[in-house]
Amino acid sequence: MNKDEILKACFDLVHKKIEEVNMAIQTANHSLVEEDKSSAGDKYETGREMIQQDLNRYEQQLKVLTQDLDLLQRILAVSGNTDRCCWLRLFGENG
Repeated sequence: MNKDEILKACFDLVHKKIEEVNMAIQTANHSLVEEDKSSAGDKYETGREMIQQDLNRYEQQLKVLTQDLDLLQRILAVSGNTDRCCWLRLFGENG
């Protein structure tokens, strides 16, 4: 693999993981709403807390992935104008 292929693979992987984490956040939020509709008491509070912990973990993962994406974009930016033009042709403005 050359540098361009490696960077493309990295961008693809990070974008895929961001999509997966966003889907997990949506699922957890839906579960949180459903938990509100379920039974009350200690079981309710425990379930709700577990879902909230999942949401916190997903938000942290999303933060790290966003930082990874930013790093990849900075690598792309310092690759030089010629390489950047090539990247824009390959991937568009959003990398």
